[in-house]
Amino acid sequence: MSWADRARLLSPALLALIGFAAAGRLADGLVVGLGASIALFGAGLPAARRAATLVTAALLLLLAIATGYQVADVFLTLILWNLIVAVLATVVDAALPLGAPGPWPLALMVDVGSLLGMHHLGLRPTLLLVGLGCLIGVLAGLVDSLYVGRRATGAFPATSRPAGLRPRAWVASWRFVEVYIAVLLASTFTHATADRHPFWPVLLVVLVLSGGGGRARLVQRAVRCLVGALVGVVVFAPLSRLTLPTGVLVALVCVLGLLALRLVADREVPGAFLVTLLALTVTLPLLPTASPMTLGLEHAADALVAVGLSLVMILLVRPLSRITMKHLK
Repeated sequence: MSWADRARLLSPALLALIGFAAAGRLADGLVVGLGASIALFGAGLPAARRAATLVTAALLLLLAIATGYQVADVFLTLILWNLIVAVLATVVDAALPLGAPGPWPLALMVDVGSLLGMHHLGLRPTLLLVGLGCLIGVLAGLVDSLYVGRRATGAFPATSRPAGLRPRAWVASWRFVEVYIAVLLASTFTHATADRHPFWPVLLVVLVLSGGGGRARLVQRAVRCLVGALVGVVVFAPLSRLTLPTGVLVALVCVLGLLALRLVADREVPGAFLVTLLALTVTLPLLPTASPMTLGLEHAADALVAVGLSLVMILLVRPLSRITMKHLK
């Protein structure tokens, strides 16, 4: 999916954020924007299949946030729901498919729900706001399918994929196990340390391991993501001392989001840098009592642990998966 396509599909989420911020409800706008971002799923599918993809993604998003919220302080149940949502999203991706975002952003929402639950932001109003965002995202996606049409840069339907692009089931299974083990270990770390933003190390693990290429390429990606994340924390430190007007803060979130979409796929250092600034900037309104300096330091520690776990998966699990693949061949 091209940057222009991503920006167009993300625009409803940004407009929702701007509208709520103008009404003095910045935090609510962030939650609504989260739901509206499902417009990214299923891009390029015909309208009927796009509708099924969007509605299913919306239901999984609500399920992930609700379960993460309710089991925020119960670690074993939390990792169980991490697995359940990850498996459901993977099955949906294989059947519909979800398109360029893939299944892992939906699995990450369990940890986002956990963050909201740890800070008692209210489950019912949160789900109502996310649901409103999902409705916006579904409508935006359908309008995109009906009036913009399918683009060559969009996600192609599963029925028209060339056979050479469809991975064998056992390859996909190994990749799923690899990412899920890393997600599980990252979640273990965040809850053992009572991390106040548990989604971040999980996000960084997925960002590293979902990239293509062999071990050498993934090791480079991991190191570059770490460099970008740490530079983002350093830049955030002086930025957090500024009292930005709401309008400037919203504009900053929109610019960072669009630039991150443009760079995160193939430019690891600037992509991770922008994602870090975006994550920290968005977290502050949701956690108004948190110290920006402490938040930045925790973010840096999370990045170090997440990249370390990713390297363990790359160097240990990936070779084992290759041995298994050769045996199965």
